[in-house]
This record gives sequence, C-alpha cells and structure tokens, in this order.
Amino acid sequence: MVLGIYPAPRGCGFALLEGPLRPVDWGVKCVDNGKNAACLQKVAALVDLYHPDVLVVDDYTGEGSRRGRRTQQLIDSICFLALRKNIPVCGYSPKQVRVYFAHYSAWTKHDIAVTIAEW
Repeated sequence: MVLGIYPAPRGCGFALLEGPLRPVDWGVKCVDNGKNAACLQKVAALVDLYHPDVLVVDDYTGEGSRRGRRTQQLIDSICFLALRKNIPVCGYSPKQVRVYFAHYSAWTKHDIAVTIAEW
C-alpha cells in the first residue's frame, strides 16, 4: 500500500492507495497548536494503522514547489519517521504531479482529487 501525505495549513491531507486505481482511504488530519509536532503524531498514527509499503511526500526541492521553511521541516521529519520504520519514501514535485494527471485532463488540485476519487 502507498500512503501519500500532503501538509496543509490546518494539518495534513492523506491518501491511502492499494494500487494506481485503488484508493482505500483519504482525508485531512486537522491540528490546532504545535503544527509540526501534532502533524507528525497524526502521520505516525496513520503509518502504525496502515503499515504502508511506501510513503509519498512533496519534493519541496522540485520545480513548482513553494513550500515554506516550517513545511519543509515537517516533510523532513516525516521522511525521518519513515526511515526509522524502514519505509521507502518517494518525493514528487508539483510539476511532476501536474504532468502525470494532465494525461487524465486533470489540471487543478480539485480536478486531480476528483480523478482519484473516480478511480
């Protein structure tokens, strides 16, 4: 299973997939205070619950990424968590995601989410 994590201003979005066309679960884990620490706890709980084979995160060094320092630190912490649990991590830049989903005529985040939900 693949667990994708997407840090957002109010927490972390996630999507769990059994395969390219098999979404299993998705949602947002909201946090109030101590955003990075609280988000990391939520991600750790998801990892413990689902035992993913791969963790997917935003490649904030890639083209099209505009992640701030706090979010970059959170992504690094998520990668370190995966490393400690021996889970491989794949990072994809926003441009790579847009190029892939362009094949399905999905141009915006909403279009991409709808495409995945339809799968």
